[in-house]
Amino acid sequence: MRSVLTALFALALLAAACGDSDVSAGSAGGSWCEVSTALDALDPFGDGDSLPTAEELRESFGQFRSLIGAAAKVAPPELEDAVKISVEAFDSFAEVLDDADYNFLNVDPADPRATLLDIAEVEAANEAIKAYNESECGI
Repeated sequence: MRSVLTALFALALLAAACGDSDVSAGSAGGSWCEVSTALDALDPFGDGDSLPTAEELRESFGQFRSLIGAAAKVAPPELEDAVKISVEAFDSFAEVLDDADYNFLNVDPADPRATLLDIAEVEAANEAIKAYNESECGI
């Protein structure tokens, strides 16, 4: 279970790295800043008062995954490595959740995909994305 909590923490960092504005996901366009803003608007964990249902989690992770894929396609050259690391980490954990039918209680903590690659590497990538978004996108 500890690796699952670690994965959730890292995923929260990824979401935070994308900024703080409140734009609907439908506004994601072709630029990095637009996609980052749309990513920030999504919260794969719901309102934070309780864990989302499996269906809510599946839906929000699907939207989040789609936008992360869009972000990877428009990443500025200086962020390409950081974005690749974040996308791989998120995809890895999303596969674990998919295998567990989006029920955290069904996640196998021994599954190496649940560790989100090397957590220090993911944190560094997310910090690079956050710094870029603050300086270049104003988010």
